[in-house]
Amino acid sequence: MFQVRLTKDMVERLEKPIRGQGGYQQLLRMLASNSKAGDLSVDLSTARKIIRYVEKYGRGGFQTRLRAVAASLARQID
Repeated sequence: MFQVRLTKDMVERLEKPIRGQGGYQQLLRMLASNSKAGDLSVDLSTARKIIRYVEKYGRGGFQTRLRAVAASLARQID
């Protein structure tokens, strides 16, 4: 498992309303529900998915929500 200490900004980004039912929206919902008391725990598969979504799918609102989380996870994986 990988741990990310969430800043206030990260928490605010994860807690923004989510519309739609796509894969990225489901990932955001799962992350928001798994973040407890300023910490986020994810397995290797989810960590790689977060990093891939941020790096491979251009720039947009969803990518900026997870950019700092992805950076923290990338440092842990490398």
